[in-house]
Amino acid sequence: MHHAKAFKPKTAGPRTSYIDGRHDAIKLREAGSLPSLEALKLRMNESWSRRHRLNGRLSDNVLQQGRAYADGFLDELRLSRQSWQPVKLSGSASAIVLAGREGDLKFDCLRELNRLPLQEIIVVLEDAAGRDYDALRALPGITVVHVGTALQRDSGRSIGARLLRTDTMLFCDAHAPIPAERLAYLLAAVDSGADVAISETTDALGVFRKWDELSRVKAFVNWSLGRPDLLANSNSELPNAWSRRAVNLVGEAALSLPPVAQQTALYHQLNIVVCRNVHPVGNLRESGGLGVNSLAAFGHLAALKAAMDHRGGRLSHPDRVRRRGAAGGAAH
Repeated sequence: MHHAKAFKPKTAGPRTSYIDGRHDAIKLREAGSLPSLEALKLRMNESWSRRHRLNGRLSDNVLQQGRAYADGFLDELRLSRQSWQPVKLSGSASAIVLAGREGDLKFDCLRELNRLPLQEIIVVLEDAAGRDYDALRALPGITVVHVGTALQRDSGRSIGARLLRTDTMLFCDAHAPIPAERLAYLLAAVDSGADVAISETTDALGVFRKWDELSRVKAFVNWSLGRPDLLANSNSELPNAWSRRAVNLVGEAALSLPPVAQQTALYHQLNIVVCRNVHPVGNLRESGGLGVNSLAAFGHLAALKAAMDHRGGRLSHPDRVRRRGAAGGAAH
């Protein structure tokens, strides 16, 4: 007896996506004059997003298809191929890049961001007197904000957020380039409904007994605030992405204190998700790495104290051990 083979629907591949890109470029060309290259990238991404709005979650395979689509799109328009990385988005997205002091900015960071369908890239720089400023001004699609004074490590987050009104804000470290393909997962997570998307960094710590003190503090704070599943993952680590709704609830000023921002997001019961494989293990940064940092640890404990001020000393956790009633106190 011969059994009929189960039908397996064909899935789109790079070749199909390349052809789709050419087809959509023809429709754009027939509609009228072509926009500038930067605007064309956003138009192309809108077309790609319409084609893939029902295709489920982002994957490396879908990212590969997106690159093939962009190649077909540009080939049909007889334009030079770019390294664009389309990302299925229903809303708008921008990036805020923390550059800090002059001298150690990695321009690879900006090149990767320029590959993404971002409406604006804001670089927050401490001053406008050095070579970095001149080089940044020469780059297309980059807005440079210089404050003329020394910044706290994360102050640039709130500065940039005040200048943007896009649906998604991606926060990046200018000193630690991340491939556009990895950053795409943060953008897609927020665009798909997450309020905050943070990078998975706990995997790099190994077994718990080898964790540094700061990571243990982070995990303790997450557990105390009702999200033990977050482990030692924190908004303190860049890159991460926030929705405009989340920024409005938390407050732009709070973003400059990442532990407080995360605590406030949890207080409002915002949806914080962890994206894996965003952060290369070798590039993890917390003012020089994941090692002990007493100032950063203090920031997380300060966030915990702020939560206790709002929700009480036990943070709504019931005391199932002590019998206060036996000592004449209130039983909880």
